[in-house]
Amino acid sequence: MGRAADNEKVKLRAAFYNNLAVAFLATGIIIPAYAVLYTEQRFVTLGEAVAHRMFWPILTTIGTSLCLAFAFWFLANSLLSSIED
Repeated sequence: MGRAADNEKVKLRAAFYNNLAVAFLATGIIIPAYAVLYTEQRFVTLGEAVAHRMFWPILTTIGTSLCLAFAFWFLANSLLSSIED
């Protein structure tokens, strides 16, 4: 294969990892926020979430998914730096 084909393969891999980063970012923020705000068929406040000990597992989920999103974003950017002219 030529250099252009190799560059396209690298760009596709980088796009895949970037999409994984976006998915982790979106699900790591939206789903836990919804879980905090809407429990037991009603919306709760942040104070009620802390009182019911729901806050720390959700905060851990958010932190983990943000770390994974950053890792995949960093991997995608490092792959793109290997593109040859």
